[in-house]
Amino acid sequence: MKHSIIVLASLLGLILVSCGDPVPQDYTPEIVIEAYLYVDQPVRGVRVYASQSLADSFQFSRAMIKSAEVTITSSDGVILLQFVDDSAGGRFDAIDTTVRIQPTTKYELLVKASGKTLTSSTITPNRFAWITPPKPQFTYPGFANETIFQDSLIIRWSLDAGVKQWLISVTCEDTSGYGTYLSPPSADTNLRIRDEERDDGTAFEFETTRMFFIQFNQSPTAWQAFKWYGKHRIEIYAPDANLFNWFKATRLSGASYNPLLGSINGGIGVFGSAYRITSQSFLFKEVKK
Repeated sequence: MKHSIIVLASLLGLILVSCGDPVPQDYTPEIVIEAYLYVDQPVRGVRVYASQSLADSFQFSRAMIKSAEVTITSSDGVILLQFVDDSAGGRFDAIDTTVRIQPTTKYELLVKASGKTLTSSTITPNRFAWITPPKPQFTYPGFANETIFQDSLIIRWSLDAGVKQWLISVTCEDTSGYGTYLSPPSADTNLRIRDEERDDGTAFEFETTRMFFIQFNQSPTAWQAFKWYGKHRIEIYAPDANLFNWFKATRLSGASYNPLLGSINGGIGVFGSAYRITSQSFLFKEVKK
């Protein structure tokens, strides 16, 4: 979900404009939070920043609120977070990284920033597991055969998480390397599967991850999910309602922003949670006949 931060930067500007109203000259920044908890993982990557006027170019380094106080509380105690610089302008990580997020547990977020207090809560989903994981290797069938599904490539997972919708994430882990993963290795380089993608010209154009939602615990292999050949990471997320609604807000809302899909009291953004399972696969190039 880290990729939604790019989309959010674009969506925030839309808050300023509605129904043809003129853009106000005096802009009051909103506090924005992006916080995701993953079961069995420490708390990392919480971002607290201020929205910026459409009159200015958005810069995360300038927007980040480094002095924010961030705590997450559950029945097991309080998790204190500290600011850490990174290439995206900075984030808040747990001071004690040995603490792991637990399943089916309520966590409460408290953020104090720029004289404001922001709160939220999430109940983490339960763990679940693969029934039929993705094949470790498979071959792209060619554009003309993309709609022909193969039963052997259907993936399945258990329903133990207790959610009604799932997120599927497909990430190319090496957009340049290809031949180095072959046996025997070769100098062959990776390629995009097709020159024109559905997200060309959008905020997702250069992202290596594509994410979709599904309401069933199985899925055929969707070739449109792959932007490149080669090494991929395929993940299934069981999201809480907060994370799923934020996915809809940042990925499915087009050119509009719906504040009802956020989950931060006193500000904008998300405090969501998920359990996720991962599998590694390699997509071979089409075999030319």
